[in-house]
Amino acid sequence: MRRMTFVSALALSLALAACQGAQGDEAANSKVVVQVGGEKVTLADIQAEQPGATATSADPTLISRIVDRKLLAQAAVTAKLDAAAGFKSDIARAQEAARADAMVKQIAASAVAPTAQEIDQFIAAHPEAFAARKFIVIDQIELRRPETPIAPPSQGVETLDEVQAKLDAAKLSYQRSVRVVDTASAAPAVVQKLLSMPTSAVFELSSGEIIAEGQILQVRSAPLSGPLAREIAGNFLKNQRTSAAVGARLAQLRKEAGDKIKYGNGFSPPT
Repeated sequence: MRRMTFVSALALSLALAACQGAQGDEAANSKVVVQVGGEKVTLADIQAEQPGATATSADPTLISRIVDRKLLAQAAVTAKLDAAAGFKSDIARAQEAARADAMVKQIAASAVAPTAQEIDQFIAAHPEAFAARKFIVIDQIELRRPETPIAPPSQGVETLDEVQAKLDAAKLSYQRSVRVVDTASAAPAVVQKLLSMPTSAVFELSSGEIIAEGQILQVRSAPLSGPLAREIAGNFLKNQRTSAAVGARLAQLRKEAGDKIKYGNGFSPPT
């Protein structure tokens, strides 16, 4: 009997300690960081935008942005902008986006974390992002494609300065800058083309309405290994699985909705 009483007392003591700890956390999170026109911004509000923030680590810049946001929102109320046409639709869209985001977070929380073996296999299968990662430093000129077609600016030239002289002579506006391409994140086809270029060659990498002429200045090895590489690979695999899970859930929801999804005249789902 005495043992049962002791156990019961211990359990009660632990429960009270946990409760007090939770109350302590709640009290700390409800601590007022700043007041703006009578509106309180608590540490919990800060943590919603800076996860894990404490009274000593809360970002002053973030706090300042929240103050600015509240000042603008209060000014909008004073100017009765919240009564303007379309405001209710804006609020409805924001609520809808928040609900959808909450669903995605729930799906992400249930995604299975990759194993150590899967992370090792991923790193081995993508050397361009890890062991053989490189930074390609490019001197680049970009311009919007003119209405009157022109010959490739890099045609018949050996340096980017000559390309710039051509564009100046044609009185075309352009932007010249140095760009760094990271083989870990760039499109494989782009990386392959860049690495096949002689360092001194001028080449074109145009896309749509933008003409881009470049010249490689330097190729630097930047291998990624160790705990950081494993963390990045693990996060990538987790995000990949989350995306797949969200896609599967959406497919299920669309199937369940069936003919409840109805397009108006002249509109149809994308192919």
